Amino acid sequence: MGMAAEGDAASDVAERIAASEDEILARYRECLQQKHNPLAGNPEAWAGCRIQAQQIVAACVESLLDPAANPSVPVVSSMADLAGARIQQGMRVSNSAEAGTVLFQVVMDVLVREISGHPDALRLLAQAIHSLQQGIGLRLQIGAAEYDSFILNTVTEVNRDGYLSLARDIHDQLGNSLSLALRQMDLYEMALGDAEQALSPRLKAVRTAIHESLMMARDVVSGLRRNAREAPLLTALTAFVESMAVAETEAQVYVNGSESWAPPETLDELYVVLRECLRNSFAHSRAEKIVVRVDIAPHEINAVVADDGCGFDLDAVLDRKSINGLTGIRERIGLLDGTVAFSPTPGKGTTVKTWIPIQKEGARHGQ
Repeated sequence: MGMAAEGDAASDVAERIAASEDEILARYRECLQQKHNPLAGNPEAWAGCRIQAQQIVAACVESLLDPAANPSVPVVSSMADLAGARIQQGMRVSNSAEAGTVLFQVVMDVLVREISGHPDALRLLAQAIHSLQQGIGLRLQIGAAEYDSFILNTVTEVNRDGYLSLARDIHDQLGNSLSLALRQMDLYEMALGDAEQALSPRLKAVRTAIHESLMMARDVVSGLRRNAREAPLLTALTAFVESMAVAETEAQVYVNGSESWAPPETLDELYVVLRECLRNSFAHSRAEKIVVRVDIAPHEINAVVADDGCGFDLDAVLDRKSINGLTGIRERIGLLDGTVAFSPTPGKGTTVKTWIPIQKEGARHGQ
């Protein structure tokens, strides 16, 4: 069979799969209902599932029509919003994982049915399966990351509330008691009159001890309240984004978890790396949207910078003789014993993923 004939045949298969979309969606929801998956029963949650399934089927069709096309990937920000909505609806990560497995099987049944008998069935099936796996897998990754962020932020909020509650207790109870003790000392010294001279050294020592305790209590209260409200990395990244003032590009910054879990020097290095990624996106990507996401856990930091811009040829950039920003990023992350991965897709955007371990002796738990 000639190339033109093969192309026509592949086009026919793609058209049949596209025409099966309603069947796929109906079967998808039916299977979820049979498994009592709440994503099928909640109208709002199902609407999100339906949209994602349509995009995944469309990507499979695209892969059959144009084998050289880069598989379509979902916009990270919109997927994060969807995952966040599912958490608010009371859905679990396992519900989404089960839905992904069900969709894979339903689409696979249609692919096998429509591609079987085609003279180039193995190649076409491989193309479609690759697109299917990538579409479902990436969405599940983003959903899992959003759930992790939800947990991290919940822990952070609990810690923040604990800091503020402890600060109030120290101020209202211990602080007031110490202040009252100082006042009682003043009254006692006034009542002693001349006799106070004989007891003066001891009274001064007691006064000094009470005063130092009061100052210490105030410092502790200030520190607890500062920990409850400060987020230097988030503040710095937000300020940098605002300073760029690129009207045609929307940038969103999310820092999840407690920055107190990471050593300050690690956060400083991470800020430099993320700033360089942002600078590159603003300067070269022509993106409409950039998303920065940092998840800080007690044992590690995961950071992602993703844009929907023009992308670039990674090999061509790395082959340049001159020192470039990508080399600096790799060196900084390497010095932190971390890893960084650049995933540019020409014409569709760029994603930079960074992982940094937090050594136990370097973390400042509970501070």
